[in-house]
Amino acid sequence: MTAAFFMIAAVTTRAAFLWYEYGQALEHGAAATRDMAHVLEEYAARTFDVNELVVEDVVDHVAAQGGAKVLAARPETARETARFLSDLAARTANNDYLMIVDPAGRPVAGSAWEVPPAVDLSDRPWFRAHTEGDRESHIGEAILSRMTHEILFTCTRAVRGAGGALDSIVQVAVRPAFIQDVSLGSDVGRGLVLSLIGDDGRLIARTGLTADQLGLTAADLLPPAVLTEAQGTAVFAPPRGGGEMMVSWRRLERWPVVVAASLPLAEILAPFDTSLRWSVLLLGVIAAVTAGLGIVGLRLAAREERALEEAEAAGRRLSAALAERDLLVRDIHHRVKNNLQVTVSLLMVQAGRFTDPAVRAAFADTQERLQSIGLLHEVLYQSDTGGRVDLAGYIRRLGGALADAYGAAERGIALDLDLTPLEIDPAKAVPFALILSEVVSNAFKHGFADGRGGRIGITLRRGGGEGTDASGAGPGNGAGDAPGLFLRIRDDGPGLAADPPRSGAVGMTLIDALVRQVGGRHRLYSDGGTVFELTVERL
Repeated sequence: MTAAFFMIAAVTTRAAFLWYEYGQALEHGAAATRDMAHVLEEYAARTFDVNELVVEDVVDHVAAQGGAKVLAARPETARETARFLSDLAARTANNDYLMIVDPAGRPVAGSAWEVPPAVDLSDRPWFRAHTEGDRESHIGEAILSRMTHEILFTCTRAVRGAGGALDSIVQVAVRPAFIQDVSLGSDVGRGLVLSLIGDDGRLIARTGLTADQLGLTAADLLPPAVLTEAQGTAVFAPPRGGGEMMVSWRRLERWPVVVAASLPLAEILAPFDTSLRWSVLLLGVIAAVTAGLGIVGLRLAAREERALEEAEAAGRRLSAALAERDLLVRDIHHRVKNNLQVTVSLLMVQAGRFTDPAVRAAFADTQERLQSIGLLHEVLYQSDTGGRVDLAGYIRRLGGALADAYGAAERGIALDLDLTPLEIDPAKAVPFALILSEVVSNAFKHGFADGRGGRIGITLRRGGGEGTDASGAGPGNGAGDAPGLFLRIRDDGPGLAADPPRSGAVGMTLIDALVRQVGGRHRLYSDGGTVFELTVERL
C-alpha cells in the first residue's frame, strides 16, 4: 500500500509540474512572438515613412523637370534625373533602386542606370493598380525584378499632370530581405519567421522568401484572423504543411499592412519535451526503486516504515521547492535576455534615422555589448551548473556570434580557440563578457581592415598568469587560493599603430573600467599582430 501510494504521489506531483511547464512554454513562445511582432511593426512603419518621404522628393523633382515626356525626350535631363535618384537611393537604407516609368509602362529614369532599360512593365500588378485601379499610392506584393533579378516589393505613387491625367509613376523598390536584419538581431529562435502582408492578403515580404514562394497569400501562411483583427496571437497549422506555428500579428496604423511573427510550436515546446522525457525516465527509476522498497518494507518494523514514509515526504517537498526555485531563476534570466533583445532591436530602428557613420557605429557598438550580455543570460538560462557560468562554452558561443556578425568566413578570417573548462560567478561574468566582446570586435573591425584574411586566437587558462599549465597549477595559485584566470586574444594583423590607443578612447576607457571591476590587470601590445592579455589572480 505504501509503495503504491508513493508511486501515485510521485506521478501526480510530476504531472502537475509538467502541466505547469507546458503552460509556461506556451506563454514564453507567445510573449516572444508578440515582442518580435511589435519590433517589426515599428521597423516596417519607419521604412514605409522613409519611403514616402523619398517618393515625395522624386515627385517634386519630376514636376520640376517638366514630367515624364520631357525626361523621355531629353537624354541629358534623364541622365541628370538618374544621378539625382542614385544619390537619393544611396542616402536611404533598404532601397534596391528608384525608378520613374511613363504612362505606357516604360522606364524613363532610374537610380541603377544612366540609360533606362528597354522593358515593358505595363503588366506588373503595381502598374495596373494605378492605371486600372486609379490608386494614388500603392504597396505592391513580392515580385521577381526584371532588371536586377532579385525578389523585391514596391512602394509606388502616381504623378498627375494637368487635368488629372497620369504623367508618370514613381517607384521605390525594396528588398524583402530588409526584415532579415530584425530576425538576425533576435535570439528568439532559429525557426523565427517574419512576414509583411497586405490588408487584402497579398504577401509583401517574408524572411527566407524564395522565388517559388511568390504568389503565396495570407491564407497559405497565417490564421484567417490576421485579416480581420487588429492584433492577436494564435496557434495555426498552415495548409501547406510544416507543422503548427505560434503566430502573433499587428496591423500598422498608417499603412494597409499587417506584420506577423511566427515560431514553430515544436521549437517552443522543445524544453518541455526534454523535461517530459526525463520525467518518464525518472518515474521509471522511481517505480523500480519503489517496488524494491515495497518488498523491503514488508520485512521492516512499523517504526522503520514510518521513518521511511517521513523521509519520502520530505524528499518530495524538497524536490518541489528546488524545482520551483530553479524555474523562477531560469524565468528571470529568460525575461532579462528577451528585454535586452527588444532593446537591441529598438536601437537598430533608432540607428536607421541617422546617416552619420560615426553615430551608426556608436549604435552598433552598443548593440554588440547588449547582445553579449543577453547571450550571457541565455547561457545562465540554459545552464545546469547551479547559477555559475561555463566560461569556455560562453566564449565559443560569443566568438561564433561575432564571427557571423562580421562575416568572418567571407573575409577569410579563422577563429582559433584554446579553452580550458572554467566556471565563474555571474557577478564577474558580465564585465568579463563585455571585455571579450570589445576586444574580439576590435580585432574583426581593425585587425584585417586592409581586406586580407587571417586568424584570431583566443586562449583561456586557469591560474593567475601565463606560466600556469592546463590544470591550473602555477605561480600565484597555491593551495588554498581561489583559482584565477589568464586570457589572451591575438590576431595576426598589422599590429598596433605607431601611436597606441589612448586610455581616453571610449573602447579603452570601457576596458580599463571593466578590468578594474574584475580585479585584474591587462596589457595591449604588438607581437606579429595585436595581442591583448588579461590576468585575474583570484576569481
